[in-house]
Amino acid sequence: AQINPHFLFNTLDAFYWELEENNQTQLAELIVAMSGVFRYVINKNDNEQWVTIGDELEHAERYLLIMKMRLMDRFTWNIECDSDFKQISIPKLTIQPIIENAIEHGIEQSLQEGTLQIKVTKRDNAIVISVKDSGSGFTEERLEKVLQEIDSVNSEGKIASKTTSAHFGVGLRNTN
Repeated sequence: AQINPHFLFNTLDAFYWELEENNQTQLAELIVAMSGVFRYVINKNDNEQWVTIGDELEHAERYLLIMKMRLMDRFTWNIECDSDFKQISIPKLTIQPIIENAIEHGIEQSLQEGTLQIKVTKRDNAIVISVKDSGSGFTEERLEKVLQEIDSVNSEGKIASKTTSAHFGVGLRNTN
């Protein structure tokens, strides 16, 4: 937020055009994805804290392109969402932190090629957004610990429990 967005976007545009001119298509596409991620995240307009599921999935797609370059094509992904669900509003940056965790704790931990499945469905009267990776998964004990740590945030957004581990990231807590 402290970087002047105009400088950042102008610099990324300059990189993009230079790469395009030199037929570096893959890197040029990465720059476009990075620019899109930054434009989505760096936003001073508080009215845009709610976005559509479609917006979130487009942001996720840009993020995944960057991760694919970083992981040297070690994973693939699939996003499924009925067009009727794409217009539903959700808080901004709800899906990407979960995808980030799936990549870091699931796909990156494996030496095998990984897969990531993002699916938006309806169950009863609720919209369900699921993110599944092909990693080894959680033990029941680890899942219970993660759920406790997510729930350890009080109503003011502060960690309520002193036993919450310092290494536990903020992504799942913030998303929750």
